[in-house]
Amino acid sequence: MKQRPLAWIGMWILFALAAAVFCPASVCRYLAAGFLVGGVVCTLVPVLRRTVTWPVLCCLLAASFFYVSFPRLAMEDVRETWQDKDAILTAVVNGDPEKSSSGRFSYILTPQKLTVLTEEEEIEVPYSYSIRLSTARALPVQAGDTLTGKVHLYAPEGTGISSRSYYESRGMPLLCWLYEYEEVTVQEGTGETSLLVQIRNQISDSLHTVLPNIPAKICAAIALGEKEALPQEVETDFRRAGASALLVVSGMHLSIVVQCLSLLLRRTNRWVRCFCCAIGLFLFASLTGFGFSVQRSAIMQLLYIIGQACMRKSDGLNSLGAAALIICLINPLAAGDTGLLLSFSATAGILLLQPRMHRAWQTKKQAHPWLSHHCHLSGVLQIAVDAVGVSLSASLFTLPVLLLVFGEFSLWAAATNFLLQIPCMVVLIGTLLGGVCTILGISGAFCYLLAGKAAVFMSDTASFFAGLPLAGVVVEPNTACLWGSGVCLMVAVGCLVQWKKPMPLVVSGGSVLLLIGLLLIRLTGRAAFPMVTIRVEGEQMAVLAAYQGRGEVIYSTGFSDGELLSLQEQTQALWAFPQSPVRWRTEEAISLDLEGMTVLICLPGCSAEEIPGSYRQPDWLLLVEIPEKVELLQSTVTVVPGQTEETVPGQWRLELDYEQTLSFYQNDQGAWKLEGSGR
Repeated sequence: MKQRPLAWIGMWILFALAAAVFCPASVCRYLAAGFLVGGVVCTLVPVLRRTVTWPVLCCLLAASFFYVSFPRLAMEDVRETWQDKDAILTAVVNGDPEKSSSGRFSYILTPQKLTVLTEEEEIEVPYSYSIRLSTARALPVQAGDTLTGKVHLYAPEGTGISSRSYYESRGMPLLCWLYEYEEVTVQEGTGETSLLVQIRNQISDSLHTVLPNIPAKICAAIALGEKEALPQEVETDFRRAGASALLVVSGMHLSIVVQCLSLLLRRTNRWVRCFCCAIGLFLFASLTGFGFSVQRSAIMQLLYIIGQACMRKSDGLNSLGAAALIICLINPLAAGDTGLLLSFSATAGILLLQPRMHRAWQTKKQAHPWLSHHCHLSGVLQIAVDAVGVSLSASLFTLPVLLLVFGEFSLWAAATNFLLQIPCMVVLIGTLLGGVCTILGISGAFCYLLAGKAAVFMSDTASFFAGLPLAGVVVEPNTACLWGSGVCLMVAVGCLVQWKKPMPLVVSGGSVLLLIGLLLIRLTGRAAFPMVTIRVEGEQMAVLAAYQGRGEVIYSTGFSDGELLSLQEQTQALWAFPQSPVRWRTEEAISLDLEGMTVLICLPGCSAEEIPGSYRQPDWLLLVEIPEKVELLQSTVTVVPGQTEETVPGQWRLELDYEQTLSFYQNDQGAWKLEGSGR
């Protein structure tokens, strides 16, 4: 602790704030008082006072819980007062919308005026937070426009990137959806955008001009931070393969930029080189949006540049702790951001484990003299070992966050990241060089094409690993919590008894605990089984699919976000597919394979001619709208919403009447059951 004070203090504050953010807001101050009492006890008891660690740790925990309680309780008060109420919102649009997998559009707004509608009166509320607006269709607005309309306020729910703590870290205690049948007015803004936004748009447009759609979007995500535009299937492949971190601008991307600038300016004066690297670092971080993971990396890289300028070597763990301290002091709720936790855990793993692997390889190399006589082979193996060490270290240290937040992990994560590290560098450097050429009026097509080839390789590799067994392994939340508690207990015991080498025991013991938990899930039959639900309420309709305990709103019309959340609670927890049963998908149709039972869902605008022949004979056929050339389809059971006079295929036909729900699912014996009412 004396050698790396910032590392200890910063990381403990980050962990304490993360615990405070995820626990109920009402108990934060009680926990702060408890830890303060613990700190006093540790100071008074001679045995605990011998090491300064325990008193300092208790005081840091007390300060963290007390510090985070103020913004959390303020947001909690806003939620309890105004959630589930209608309001007239006037707000400025920030940026382009995001499109969810269910087809809804989300806008981040800065409110100017919020008038809550009650039965008795209209109350103008002083609302100083940002808010996310959800709509069923894209609005004719752009960044800077002012939008006025009737909305319904509700509190965020769910886990991962849909959790309440995630939105709190971004200053959003409430979300809202728009009453689109009410009058919506748009006042055009000045149309002026910042220079960096213009540059980003120019590079993005030139990328899409030179490259096909998917490679261009992968390049834009890696180099410009435009991850929201990625197709759903690409995100699913990278997530199941355990390589989704490569699509998010983080430490690796910023370090590549700094190292490239340093290499280009290696013959210049040291101070000039460091100043140019700092400017380039700031510009690239601003270009990609300055997310929490970018802030962490930018602080660490800036400390590294300052060390280079002063001819001092910066300590990675101290820099990591300093980044955690600065970010959390500025925004204590940042600890609830999943991306920040993943970024810090991956970086800590690389700094702690990768040097040990490097030293172990050096020892092995010295024990085999023949490697010294083959310099080229030894150099290649050294690069490969370092790359494997980076991938394995990051994968191991991010595993607890992935399990506790998302409930899934991939056993192929280390292999996928190892293979995709160099292609990711090629994509980043090629896209940025092409962007520089574009800004200077020179053709950057060659650089874009090179980046596009690397992006295609990344997409194909991620798709290959995502299709392998044990990719996207699902873990129940209770099992993940027990596993995390067991690992933390092992680490605590190791620190108390001062093991010389606790890391191998912790890693092996944690792996055993995880495998035992997965085995118990299978033996006790507690895993969630596939289910598809169709809900019809008059003109409103929603199709929801669940698989391995999670799922997705495939189609919805007429239902609001709040009503969809209610539907999800009636079925299962529905968010992104962890083990995707999607065989084929377009905007008009989707084919699923749920444990051997095939389902084809035809959405509005579908034509049976465009569906591949191998998907035209499902077990279940769900017709949200009767497709063209429907006679080309064959099924065992066909479900249609409401009565129709048209002839539809299927040995059995189910018609859903007004306000009815139909669910078919697989029980724990593997048999398919049908619940609901139809005709």
